[in-house]
Amino acid sequence: MIKKLNTWLLRNHPLLWNTKVVWATFVLILLHGMFYLSGRLSFHSLEHINRHGHHFYNYGRDTFSIFLLIVFLFLLVWTLSYFQNNAFKSFYPVNRWYLMKEFLVCFFICYGACTIYSSYEKGYTHAILNYTHTFDLRKDAQTLNLAACFLPFNKGDFEKRQSCDSIDARSFNAAMTDDRDTDYYGEGAPCDQPAQPADYAQEPAKTPKPYSETYSYLYYCRNYTFEAEGYGRSQINKAHTWLRQKNKTAIFNALNAFKAMCARYEVKENIDAAFFANACFADSLHTVYYTVEPRAYYNTDGSNIDYFADAENIVQSIQMIEHERSTHYVGTPEFFAALYAALGIVLFIFSFRITGLRIWLVAL
Repeated sequence: MIKKLNTWLLRNHPLLWNTKVVWATFVLILLHGMFYLSGRLSFHSLEHINRHGHHFYNYGRDTFSIFLLIVFLFLLVWTLSYFQNNAFKSFYPVNRWYLMKEFLVCFFICYGACTIYSSYEKGYTHAILNYTHTFDLRKDAQTLNLAACFLPFNKGDFEKRQSCDSIDARSFNAAMTDDRDTDYYGEGAPCDQPAQPADYAQEPAKTPKPYSETYSYLYYCRNYTFEAEGYGRSQINKAHTWLRQKNKTAIFNALNAFKAMCARYEVKENIDAAFFANACFADSLHTVYYTVEPRAYYNTDGSNIDYFADAENIVQSIQMIEHERSTHYVGTPEFFAALYAALGIVLFIFSFRITGLRIWLVAL
């Protein structure tokens, strides 16, 4: 069968026979399928990502090394077969478009070889999307931001100067222009402050006066995450309304929703919803007496961790899922990297294909 196919290609499509594109395409489809399946199987759970980070820094590096070896062997075998017959050096009669067609066929083969690893990444991405297809990222981001109003991951966020609508907060933010600096995830980034009175806005910035060292849940005016557009004043206003109305049931339910989300994202936590719901009403000022570590394994002062919740891992997972849902391969750096690599390889091969060995070596 193989011999008959080769004979038919030689008689009817000599370009396809010469470039071995039929057999190269068959091998490439097989390799892409194997790498795609490997990517699907390499995803275990969100807990694995939370513990080890992005897959490339674990299994991806080994897979990439295997990919480089396979591509090298594939191109080596294909090039040796391709160089066995050379229409140009043997002075075979060809039409004027033959060189262009042969270049495009070779580019197709080289590009297919350079994108094998992309099939692994696509398989990994599809596994994540299939596992998290029921996740409402916006709702999860809002759940995290609401729970952060009652779980002091950073006690400094509950200072009086961080309040949304206190005069001290306005004075402090006017004097400290860099107060809005945030980290990569937007953690601790202040929400939009209320509009200031016209006469106040015209006053020059003043040095902030000493403020009270009291930490209160009513002073919290930040969003723990900016991912999935699940941020804004709505969750903060809701939390402050519950505090003023002494609605422990609503706070308890919000914390339980956060615990359920932690279980869904497979992150560790030991939050006692009833305890923290009652802690919000320890006194009439809603003073903060307890803090929560945002990571289970991290503690700055070396003391025992009473309460923790890996909220940062939830932010990481939301960010990763949102990125995978919105990213398309065409136009990505990986797409252009494979494109340029294939173009460089085919130009290198073609430079030898259409010139003599001595001229080619001198040109190099």
